[in-house]
Amino acid sequence: MKTHLLARAVIQDAGHVLVAQARGFSHTFLPGGHIEPGEGMKAVLARELSEELGLSVEVSRFLGVVEFW
Repeated sequence: MKTHLLARAVIQDAGHVLVAQARGFSHTFLPGGHIEPGEGMKAVLARELSEELGLSVEVSRFLGVVEFW
């Protein structure tokens, strides 16, 4: 079994939460992405949000972990 580690961001504004949707898929997900070797959780979120949204962000806090099998 292969393990995938991802970091996701909860971005709120005016009572709304930003979600992403990949082309060709109907489901939505929180923005973020896969962790590269040696990369920390805050660093991956900053990198992914920069790549995906063109934003420079400061990751404020850790909210939790979800494990899915």
